[in-house]
Amino acid sequence: MNQLGSVLFMLSALAAFTRPSTGSLINADIANWATVTGASCFSVAGLLQLYERPSQPPGRTPGVVSGRGNIIGQAAQHQPAVGDAFRPR
Repeated sequence: MNQLGSVLFMLSALAAFTRPSTGSLINADIANWATVTGASCFSVAGLLQLYERPSQPPGRTPGVVSGRGNIIGQAAQHQPAVGDAFRPR
């Protein structure tokens, strides 16, 4: 949808080109139609993306980010804190 919207906006720009000799547009109707249709394509693509969800690998729970930016959950891995190398085990 986004690709089609981009092509229609390009068509609109080409149709809206003003001839230097006459000062008139090449075709105002095509320019207006392509602009509206291209904008509609972008709107539809945006609405379709609202319902897309990234896929999760099987058996993995998405991590939850805590207020400190730490990841909590199955997908999290232990990240050593500053000074861990000097703490006795």
